[in-house]
Amino acid sequence: MTEIILEALKRVGYDASIKFLPWKRALEGTKRGKHDGLYSVYYRKEREEWFVYSDPLPANEWGFYKRNDAEISFESFEDLRPYTIGVVRGYVAPPGFDEAELKTALAKDDEENLRKLHKGRLDLVLTDKIVGKY
Repeated sequence: MTEIILEALKRVGYDASIKFLPWKRALEGTKRGKHDGLYSVYYRKEREEWFVYSDPLPANEWGFYKRNDAEISFESFEDLRPYTIGVVRGYVAPPGFDEAELKTALAKDDEENLRKLHKGRLDLVLTDKIVGKY
């Protein structure tokens, strides 16, 4: 996605650079005008005050990561109540996730959550599947 965005900006005359920051800091800094843009932002009506959205590129797909030795299966979010789920501070969760009132642990980014999962400090990590694979 980064390559697509840089190439698109280049084609319309912008020499852009990308700076990777923890999600919450990137979001707040862009709202305050510290950064010119932000990508991979899920659409939310209340964010229209600060952002102009393009069409999604590519479509995002939420998923859970678990350890290979974990026997976790579920039919609904409510089935996940016994588990601690890593989420990133400032991310917007898929519909129904927040309403299920699950036990979550906040992190600054997906990498931190995946490290906690690897060390056994989390049962699951909620993330975009492409980000998780990366």
